Amino acid sequence: MRLIGGTSNPDLTRKIAMHLGVPLMDAQIGRFPDGEVNVDNLDNVEGENVFLIQSMSPPVNDQTMELLVTLDALRQRGARRLVGVIPYFGFVRQAYGRGASTSGLIKLMAKLLSAAGADHVLTLDLHVEQNAGYFADLVDNLFTTDLFSGHIREHYGYGNDVLVVSPDLGGVARARRVAHNLGADLVVIEKHREGMGTSRLTSDLGDISCKKCILIDDIVDSAYTLCNAAEVMNRAGAVSVTAYVTHGILSDGALTRLRSSPLDKVFMTDSIQANEKVAQFSKIERISVSLLLAKAMLRLNEEWLPFDCLDNPFKKAPLEAF
Repeated sequence: MRLIGGTSNPDLTRKIAMHLGVPLMDAQIGRFPDGEVNVDNLDNVEGENVFLIQSMSPPVNDQTMELLVTLDALRQRGARRLVGVIPYFGFVRQAYGRGASTSGLIKLMAKLLSAAGADHVLTLDLHVEQNAGYFADLVDNLFTTDLFSGHIREHYGYGNDVLVVSPDLGGVARARRVAHNLGADLVVIEKHREGMGTSRLTSDLGDISCKKCILIDDIVDSAYTLCNAAEVMNRAGAVSVTAYVTHGILSDGALTRLRSSPLDKVFMTDSIQANEKVAQFSKIERISVSLLLAKAMLRLNEEWLPFDCLDNPFKKAPLEAF
């Protein structure tokens, strides 16, 4: 099993390598003066299972091209199996035109990854879960709901103590899984487009004056949806409002909106590398997905190793050890 990290998220890559006990491959991944990706000094990986960790995080186009070029370089170096570990998968929110679905763009990304040499893709919380179907058997879409549920149970309680909230209709299935894990009620907020990110409840809340409201979302970009949902819950009398988010893109203005919002905390995974401003932002705390990804990588590697391989280290170190 060989492990290599792109330039998008070195901190997460190091954590995964630590969990796996596998050293990172030496490689030089850089840019020519005109911005072209340059991958050099790769190890010979002939006959080995190789896992490349690279998020499609901002700048999305650059990081995606780096992913494709590095996959192709590893394939040319003889990798037996090649897995793209893509904690944040970009291009999943777009449609080609008014009223069009995202399926065309998702199919394009699947074709590009396959053409670059990927045998498999591991990712987290695709924005539209049905998008995984467009990858045929290429992708495993992992969910953070169990990870979030355990953290919520430990820090905020469960059952009648908490109220799980989906900030829009698209995230209902995700929030429902968390509510089920916690034995808690679920509320859905409906967005309206009369103004910038205006929101309203789809049903009457009743008395939530003793409830700790937990917003569950996959992506926070501008933070309008999250902050407006927090305002709704705050006006309804929630004792506290907290958010759990998988992918923190946090484009310009997002931190300012979060700072002035009623949100007490925003728990966010490390699927996207935090810049200095995000790292120092007091309302944001990080939850690592490194162990979740490491376990999935181990399972894939075990499936691909010969059954009678005497050197299979995972026969001696089962997943439960992690």
